[in-house]
Amino acid sequence: MKNIYLVFVLCVHSVFAQTKVSFKEALSLSRKNNLFLKTVVYDSSIANADIVSAGLRPNPVFNNQFLQIGAARNSPFPERGGYFNASSRQVWYQFTKQFQTFHKRNYKIEYAEVNSFITKKNIQETERNLLLNVSLKYLELWLYKKNLDLLETVKANIDTLVHINKVRLKNEVITPSELIRTKILFEQYSLQERNTMRTYLNELKTLEIFLGTSDSIEIEASDSLFSETFIEPLDTMLKMAFEKRPDVAALNYEKELSKVNEKLQKAYAMPNVEAGGIYNPQNSVGYYGTYLTLPIPFFDRNQGEIQKAKVMKLKTETAFEALILQVTVELRNSYSTYLQKKDNVIQVQLILDQSKEVLEIVRYAYLKGNTTIIDFLEAQRTFYDAMLIHNQAQYDLKRSQIELLYVSSLLDKLTM
Repeated sequence: MKNIYLVFVLCVHSVFAQTKVSFKEALSLSRKNNLFLKTVVYDSSIANADIVSAGLRPNPVFNNQFLQIGAARNSPFPERGGYFNASSRQVWYQFTKQFQTFHKRNYKIEYAEVNSFITKKNIQETERNLLLNVSLKYLELWLYKKNLDLLETVKANIDTLVHINKVRLKNEVITPSELIRTKILFEQYSLQERNTMRTYLNELKTLEIFLGTSDSIEIEASDSLFSETFIEPLDTMLKMAFEKRPDVAALNYEKELSKVNEKLQKAYAMPNVEAGGIYNPQNSVGYYGTYLTLPIPFFDRNQGEIQKAKVMKLKTETAFEALILQVTVELRNSYSTYLQKKDNVIQVQLILDQSKEVLEIVRYAYLKGNTTIIDFLEAQRTFYDAMLIHNQAQYDLKRSQIELLYVSSLLDKLTM
């Protein structure tokens, strides 16, 4: 019987076992397993296929015509035979090929190659945004876990006080209302703990989706999860952002793409030449010749697409300038926010230390009968609120660090 019970316990433990995932591991797993990122990665193969298509040359064209005299008596050479005589038919064999003039093929290849670079940068931008979402979700869970630990601690403290007050009530040291007040506070903390735990578990499922795993996971609650190692002076981070941000690189490639497109559209204004040879045996007499087709660009000179290409070039140049300005402002604001949140943590720590000291003094005085239950409960709530503010301040600081690394495109370094 004991063996059966042990097997049951082990099975239950294996079902509900959770894999602990660090912040670094979470970022690495998301880059490797996230299904949405995997979907976008296929765009690179599609763009590479466009390069192959751009390099293909037009297929040669074979044309054949066959004319047969309807009746033998209508033949210009009736003495030479009937339907199956070469004198009674005319055959046309034509072999031609279109030639892309004015470097059209080269421009198409160049256009496809630049577009492939843009696609790869867009994939990197998707990955950068994914790392941000994973980081913020992990940090959000970190805050829930810190608050759960806090609730567990204060609940244990109040539960101890409930047992003490039960004894004190028996000894008629306190009134029944003091015990009731203590129990009410315990129930309030219990309710908050249950609600926080439910939210925590729900958000944990969202993180699992980001990581592309169906396994149950657990996060770390260490305060040292988010290091400041990669935070550099503002000018250095601004330079890194311009060098590393995929959206900046992609828009820079789009500028190049618009230039290539303008050259391509101008080349399309010029006609392609189709040329080849002809063999035309007529009534057993062989004729040879050449074939040439040259459209005359009299009406259609691709004016609309050329005009569009020029406007697109101006648009991408303006968009690039706007993005550079946006990145500069974002980074300066993020850096300023980070410094402010860093100062806030120092101030909040002082408040927490003071509220903790007051709670210890009031708790001791209450147990000695030197103050009322109201003073103690007020001190307990003050300490609890100070701890919540402290956890929130830590969260805000770490979030500002993540956003600063995101803006400067350095989040991927956290996976190394």
